[in-house]
Amino acid sequence: MPASPIAITIPAGAFAGTYTGVLTVKDANGTISNPGSIFNVNIGLLANVLANGKIASVTTSSNSQNTSLVYTGTFGPPAGMGMPTKYYIDWDDTANAALLADQPTSSFTFLSNGGTINTIEIPANVPAGTYSGFMYVFNEVSCDQRVKVSITINGLPTIALATSAENACIDLSLPGNTTTTLSYSGTTGNPTTYSIVWNASPVSYLNPVTDAVLPVSPITIGIAGRSNPGTYTGTLTVKNANGAVSSPGSVFTIIIANTPTINTTGIITPVTASISNQIAELAYSGVTKKPTSYSIDWDAAANAALLIDQNNVAFIFAAGGGIVNSIEIPANVPAGTYMGTMYISSETTCIKSQPVSITINDPAPTIQLSASTADVCLVAASSAVTTTLSYTGTTGAPITYSIIWNSTPTNYFTAVNDAELPSSPITIVVPLGTVRGTYTGILTIKNADGVSSSGTFFDMNIGDFTEISIDEPIQSVCSSTNSQTTTVAYSYAEGHPTIYYIDWDQAANNALLQDQNNTAFAVNENNSGIINGIEISANAQPGSYTGTMYYVDGICNGSTPVAVTITSCTARPAISTSLVPSKTDSAGNTISVSILNKVININVFEQKINQVSVYDVSGNLLYNRDRVGDSKLIIDHLRSSNQVLLVRVVLDNNRVENRKVIY
Repeated sequence: MPASPIAITIPAGAFAGTYTGVLTVKDANGTISNPGSIFNVNIGLLANVLANGKIASVTTSSNSQNTSLVYTGTFGPPAGMGMPTKYYIDWDDTANAALLADQPTSSFTFLSNGGTINTIEIPANVPAGTYSGFMYVFNEVSCDQRVKVSITINGLPTIALATSAENACIDLSLPGNTTTTLSYSGTTGNPTTYSIVWNASPVSYLNPVTDAVLPVSPITIGIAGRSNPGTYTGTLTVKNANGAVSSPGSVFTIIIANTPTINTTGIITPVTASISNQIAELAYSGVTKKPTSYSIDWDAAANAALLIDQNNVAFIFAAGGGIVNSIEIPANVPAGTYMGTMYISSETTCIKSQPVSITINDPAPTIQLSASTADVCLVAASSAVTTTLSYTGTTGAPITYSIIWNSTPTNYFTAVNDAELPSSPITIVVPLGTVRGTYTGILTIKNADGVSSSGTFFDMNIGDFTEISIDEPIQSVCSSTNSQTTTVAYSYAEGHPTIYYIDWDQAANNALLQDQNNTAFAVNENNSGIINGIEISANAQPGSYTGTMYYVDGICNGSTPVAVTITSCTARPAISTSLVPSKTDSAGNTISVSILNKVININVFEQKINQVSVYDVSGNLLYNRDRVGDSKLIIDHLRSSNQVLLVRVVLDNNRVENRKVIY
């Protein structure tokens, strides 16, 4: 005999029911207890409920409440034979900590084909959340089964409300009440209605709202026409179908103000089409409620014509009327009549709309003018000179032009007023006494209607005429494998050239004599001298070559032919004057300069010598004699140093001859 309890085998296939047995015991001597002990064995089926375990959600509440669980059926014989008759719920520790207490055993009549368990208890003050536990169902024979269950407890309904309604603007020029809107971005807890109460201060004519159907955002709020300007505070709550009300309520404000107005026809003063921005005007005869700014929204047709909307502009409106003189008309808006809406605002942001229109007339004439006149190179003279100012086209049929000149630098130009516009170019007189510099003028044109263009600036650049007289070839050199320089004498220079360059002809280039780039130099104005630094390229082949020397004085330049002989140096090169004809050569004037035994002999035929000057290659004066009065002159006291000298001879007829010698 085992220690208690005694295990009893229930055979397979036993039916549910109550079975009675008699138990006797026997000792070691074979003595049996009498009478035996009668006992019952109750055999039942497991109680079984078919359910997904999701208890219907509820909203948190300060009161206890019931909820339900749907089941689709049960397993078990009729009552008394295993059909479930009771249940209890064991919530987990998290649920218990959230005040969701376990539900004790509760009787319930289960239906075999399913139904709803509607006696599930939810205590007061359980916070929102999802909680889990086990529901135990059992029958009269205490055969039980557990079902995992969960419940979601929702919070009170909420609404994400804007902190302020749209400003309410009362337009005293319009009768009746007005409305404004209060937006919200979302809700929780499925609210279906809303209510509004208003603060008692300040006193308002705003009506409270009680359990009105909650619309899709925004909520419309009525404003009585007699409402005074001011800021008012309301509290809005929402309620769901279970009667749960949001707490605390959502506080919001509403600003009520009067709409400013101006009295105007809305017809903006016409302007002429222009390639520049311009300002138009609108007259008004009076205002209400102190407008402080305005903006203009032009319609689509105006925008397409480049008339862009004007953003908010602060403006001081006069109570008795005046002119809005800051309406912006952008450049290049074509002629036409355009429509838009002007919005009048005050410091309270209340806005009044006012239809406006503007007519833009045909554009002022235009001219596509050159940025500057043709450059002017002045020659010492006793009369004025002219230059030209070109243009490539006009619009708007101009017939006259006018020019005014900037006062700086000081000048003697005469203004032009409504002169007939010629075909391009326009001739401009440069008056006597004008000095080199850059002068600025402004040209306008006018059509037959008297409409003038905006001014077009142009410059006139004036420099000095420049000229260099070179009558002899460049000093010859010997062909060399190294680059080298040489010189050339000039007999006269006018202007102030500061740069020269040489363009050798193709034959010279082919012989490796390269063109010379810009080279700085200075001249003796109105006098003779020597130009140094003339470059002879390395390996230039022996021969006689020609090219053109160009010299530059600011905007003015000139040129003169030049020639050079490159020898192989098998003998001392002879100076030749045949390559470059003198500008003053004639059959009746012949001059000879020769050297013999360190003596310079000068002979002139059919003329007498007036003056002789001798210079070294650096332009230093070595010898000078005036009023010679003879056809011959001997110079025998110069120091010989195998150098190139320039001999300048002035004859009685003022003819000037330059000769180079090696001395």
